Amino acid sequence: MYIGLKNIQHLFQAQPNLLRNSDSTHCLTGWNKLLSAPLPYTGHLLYVCEYETLPPQISYAPDMHLLCIVKKNTNLSRAAEQFPASVSLLLVESRNPEEIYSQLQHYFNIQCGVGMFGQTLLEFLTFDNGLQAAIDHAYGVFQNPVFVFDTNYNLIAATWDAIAKLGIQDQVIVQKRFTEQDFKMVSRQNNI
Repeated sequence: MYIGLKNIQHLFQAQPNLLRNSDSTHCLTGWNKLLSAPLPYTGHLLYVCEYETLPPQISYAPDMHLLCIVKKNTNLSRAAEQFPASVSLLLVESRNPEEIYSQLQHYFNIQCGVGMFGQTLLEFLTFDNGLQAAIDHAYGVFQNPVFVFDTNYNLIAATWDAIAKLGIQDQVIVQKRFTEQDFKMVSRQNNI
């Protein structure tokens, strides 16, 4: 999972925002509300706060990532001056902080799911039954047949049970390789 503060800024691009001191580190593994977050703070979490309810004394950690929700028409540059320079800061204007929290949760859920799916496929490839087990797992997730071709366009793995169940009889599947006609068609369309 590669989430950085710039990804979060992109998520909220429709709202006025200001990104300051983003270190371009893509290591955020989750988020937490700053006021209820356990100490010590870490550089691997995004901390979220509301500017209006921020207590005056907070011990910000070096290299900490912070998203601060500000009210509409706030002077973002002036608000940013209230935070230490060592903090990677994203200010986002919003009338409804709950919408920001909901969008963040949805975004992290999707990113974590994608990352876990990719990790699962890698584990299948390296520790389990190899490529066939990985694409069988992919079929279970996507509910679509999956085909893997080598560099010579030979079909080396597929979701064979799904192909049989769906009655797919395409020549590429039957011959387990691209036909000459398939190769010419794809080459003509500049896809190879």
